[in-house]
Amino acid sequence: METINFSDLDIAPLASTLGRTLETIYRPATGRVIPSETQVTSILPEEGVGAEALPGLWQEIVERSTRLAEPTMLGHMDTAPHPVAALTDCVVSALNNNLLFRELSPFASQIEEGLIEAFAQRLGLPVSSTGTFCSGGSIANLTALFVACGGFENIESRDRVRLHVSECHHASVMKAAAVLGIPKAHILVMPGDDTGRCQPSALDEQLSRHAGLHNIVAVVAGSTIHGAIDPLAEIGAICRRHDAWFHVDAIYGGALCFSGQHRHHLAGV
Repeated sequence: METINFSDLDIAPLASTLGRTLETIYRPATGRVIPSETQVTSILPEEGVGAEALPGLWQEIVERSTRLAEPTMLGHMDTAPHPVAALTDCVVSALNNNLLFRELSPFASQIEEGLIEAFAQRLGLPVSSTGTFCSGGSIANLTALFVACGGFENIESRDRVRLHVSECHHASVMKAAAVLGIPKAHILVMPGDDTGRCQPSALDEQLSRHAGLHNIVAVVAGSTIHGAIDPLAEIGAICRRHDAWFHVDAIYGGALCFSGQHRHHLAGV
């Protein structure tokens, strides 16, 4: 195998250019925050253009991308990472450690376990709590509902599942239900108020009507439309009374656990 001599890339000036590019990303934009879309040409050329073309490529990426880090950008819920995280990601991406086995990620595995423990503490979960990181909210909902359904062991008993979802649920919940084989007729949407927050009394009635079945309740801590948070504490109490599985989609509002002023909105998780 041919040895790659990275010194040939002259990384130092490239790193300096990359740093200036990142500075541009986090400064106020001089043009449109959301650029006009133009056709990308030569996506997969027959031959590469060489490392000397990287600065121009980076600049093109910035100019033709939505500037989420722009201080005045409030158009979407997505945000840019902290500059320190963006820089550190360069190192993490270069290492490309796989957390499947500890020998492949001796450092990252400890970080993962420590962060899960820290998040559990912030949310007031018991010390026995465990978890995993996912690529995003859609996969997180799919993973959580797979566990709620009983995993592979109960894959033949999906007909007994009744999935009760908040009116302000994310579309990924319905997609996850389809992937998991939950019949559409067994998905029950709880009526909500003007912002979609579900009414606990309606859930209580639904669970009573489906007593004895495998009831899963999926609610939201931060909806994508209104930022609504379902009454988690009340719903949690109802779920315990009916022995129903309680799932909270907190991909948007979960960060409130770091706020001393607003953490109370997650009470009941």
